[in-house]
Amino acid sequence: MQDQIPDNNEKKPAYSARTLAIAVEFGFIIAIPLAGTTLLGKWLSVKYDQPFYLYGAIIVAIILSSTILTVRIKKIYDEIIKK
Repeated sequence: MQDQIPDNNEKKPAYSARTLAIAVEFGFIIAIPLAGTTLLGKWLSVKYDQPFYLYGAIIVAIILSSTILTVRIKKIYDEIIKK
């Protein structure tokens, strides 16, 4: 009788390697443009003594990251739908 009862005690990973890879990729998609444009904006702000360069750089980073994330999410969605 014990043979017929499925073993539900097996531990399954909470996430797969693919999910982890996507999460890390999204983190880099956000962090790299933010760091790069913020450093550029900080340098321009110090050079020209205007804080608007830093604020502008942060806005550009947000727009750039959002655009890249949107494109990447569409590609991932298409991969999932085609499976």
